Amino acid sequence: MTLRSAGPSARATGLGVALLLIYGLLASQQYTAVDGALRCLDVFHLNALLVSGNNHLLAQTDVFLWHRLLGLFGIAAADPLAYLRLTQLMNAAAAAGSAALVYWIVRSTTSSDLAAVAAAAGLAFSHAFLLHATSSAEPMVGLLWSLVALTGVLVAVRRTSPLPAAIAGVALALSLATYESMVMIAPALLLVSLTGERPRARTIALVAGAAAATAGIYAWAYASSGTRTPALMVRRFMDLPGAWVWGGANAGKLANLPVGMAQSLFPVLPPGYGGIRSLLHAGVSMARLAWLAGAVLGLLTLAAAFARAAWRERAALKRSTGSLVVALGAGLLVAMLVPLAWDPLYDKLWLQPLALAFLIGGLLVGANAPPPRAVVARLAGLVVVLEIALNLTWAVPAHLHASPYLEATRTIARTVRSGDLLVHDWDPVSQLYVNLWGAGVTTYDLPAEAVVRGPAAVRGLDSAVVAARRRGAAVYFLAVLDQDRGAWDAFLGRRLRVPFEALDRYRDSAHVVARLGDGPAAVTLRRL
Repeated sequence: MTLRSAGPSARATGLGVALLLIYGLLASQQYTAVDGALRCLDVFHLNALLVSGNNHLLAQTDVFLWHRLLGLFGIAAADPLAYLRLTQLMNAAAAAGSAALVYWIVRSTTSSDLAAVAAAAGLAFSHAFLLHATSSAEPMVGLLWSLVALTGVLVAVRRTSPLPAAIAGVALALSLATYESMVMIAPALLLVSLTGERPRARTIALVAGAAAATAGIYAWAYASSGTRTPALMVRRFMDLPGAWVWGGANAGKLANLPVGMAQSLFPVLPPGYGGIRSLLHAGVSMARLAWLAGAVLGLLTLAAAFARAAWRERAALKRSTGSLVVALGAGLLVAMLVPLAWDPLYDKLWLQPLALAFLIGGLLVGANAPPPRAVVARLAGLVVVLEIALNLTWAVPAHLHASPYLEATRTIARTVRSGDLLVHDWDPVSQLYVNLWGAGVTTYDLPAEAVVRGPAAVRGLDSAVVAARRRGAAVYFLAVLDQDRGAWDAFLGRRLRVPFEALDRYRDSAHVVARLGDGPAAVTLRRL
């Protein structure tokens, strides 16, 4: 059988294998480029099956099981960096599978190879997607489960069988437990399930599968991590860590939503972007401003053109295709509420909206509606070409060049001893050192403590310092005392309510023992 004569499933498999090879070859050495890429090292240091907070409950469980699977083939990591690289391979497989499912859905619905390839490539080489496909962060497996759920519901509709819908419900529960925001595809699944013949049995199977799997997964995860009574499990399930810090929509987030959308496709934002007003004061070149404005306006125009073309040609669409487009459109609107309510510039939150948007675009281009094929399709193709060209310009160097912070972490490792106390920030040097070499060191993550405790985090810091002094340990501060008042107040002060003055006594009494790194990312290690 040749590729030309192969069916959608075989072609999707071939595409997935090709993308797996590409992502594997592009595995990033910039381990702090995305948030959460280093959390997998908890599993390495503890060598145990772990569960996390609700935001990504099963992410570390996935990592543990993945490395156990590799162990069956004699593949094992000898050090933290090797463990990161092997975990990146898990995300590469999940990303390749996600793009392959996008291809299969478009191809099996429209019979258009061109539209299916364009949709899959658009997702596969978008900025946010490529960042996570080549890193070891949490969300990619969750995205894969959400697309497995969508595929399962489509199969259930086409076969008029409730069994694939029940399996889709289990996949939806796994997407929720792996990366919480991926559950936002649920409305789209329900709408798809309600189309076609025998919708009642199929939808009941979908909901029952999701409910039973969710109850089982969370009961196991909570019980294995110390929460054993039903009442406490329910309370823990309802908890949303960090909601008081990041949650809530406002005008600023709404204004940045199209900016985040553009950034999810291309690297359009200048370094240190702090909101639209910051562009006027950060010395950003006119060329960079023009590129950002053009990208945002161009994408908004393209989205409007697709919507207009779909509406004008709705009668030309097959009923099944039109219903699927409507369902995915509703799912896209729901999924975009997450970056709007949390952080429109947080790349992880754009993965599912991107997948849904490219699915919709591929379905419309492949549905033989004349205007999209004639004009809008060419513009969409240009977006895909730009994605590949622009995103490979950073992805290739990110693979070829070692992290600039590694040597700094080795300097810290030679200075800070086991049992010492290290108070640190969320800067790249701190995160890389703590996760790579800090297993024997007592650490105090001031921002993380403040997210949980607010201003009381300072009292926790004082207690940790007193305890360290009593046991004869040294106390070090990494990066956290480097911030000036403006940088401090932007997050720790205004959001977390930790006053700048609360650490004045430590600033006065801690002396610099090492200056680490160069340029804007340079930090100091200070000893009390």
